[in-house]
Amino acid sequence: MSYGGYEFNADTTSYGGADPMQTSPNPASSSDKKPRKPTSDQFLLPCTIKQCLKAASADGQLLVDGQDPHQIKLVACVKSKEEGETANTYELEDGTGLIEVKEWINSTSDGDHARARRALIQPNCYVRVVGKLSQFGGKVNVTAWHTKLVASPNEVTHHFLDAIWCHENATRGLINGSVKSEINGISTGVGFGPQSSGVALMDTSTGGGDKKHVQDYIQQFSEETEQGVALRDIVEALGGKGVSESAIRNAIQGLSSDGMIYSTIDEETFKYAM
Repeated sequence: MSYGGYEFNADTTSYGGADPMQTSPNPASSSDKKPRKPTSDQFLLPCTIKQCLKAASADGQLLVDGQDPHQIKLVACVKSKEEGETANTYELEDGTGLIEVKEWINSTSDGDHARARRALIQPNCYVRVVGKLSQFGGKVNVTAWHTKLVASPNEVTHHFLDAIWCHENATRGLINGSVKSEINGISTGVGFGPQSSGVALMDTSTGGGDKKHVQDYIQQFSEETEQGVALRDIVEALGGKGVSESAIRNAIQGLSSDGMIYSTIDEETFKYAM
């Protein structure tokens, strides 16, 4: 399989299992929109396709491991791609199942960067998808807010480890604020605070220091414009706090890999994914 120059084959069968942008040419009227979730419930959940397909419907919501994620993240191989004037439709497979993903196209606002990014996604490539679970005709699918080619096989491994961690946390729960496992008699614990198992609420997803400063800035200002926040503005704002441009670029790369932010009109303009 192709990862921007890497070749990788993996058997993942052993694993368990539109807020930021306009999602369709004919969005529902404002009177039909559901109330926005509280901030505490707006988390990004990494999961497998099998988990998505097994999502239980409750009161019109699709629950993954009993949770109603604000958004989900998949990393999977493109088996087929159907291009259209208003949307691209992909069939993705990750070793646990097959699912249809639809990415709506806004021809009036999409720039050259967005079009070039979509053109790179072809069958037999691995992609990272951030989007929302939906159901039509009894079939679960994904409406994608953002799709991007996976650059390294390490991202596939990282994603499945994230998905396993969140699945175990949601299904087995916490013990005294820690996730504990025993392997060959050795007990290990990972402590954290919030009860949700989504990535946005995990200590390891956002890190601290410079990465947290960058995330907070993008989260605060990305909704002020349709395009998002420019790198130069982040550098200017955080430079006064002693954060170097190289540290900001490293933080952006990490946040993008975690699915917390995504690029918009070019590679140096970003919006928050939550």
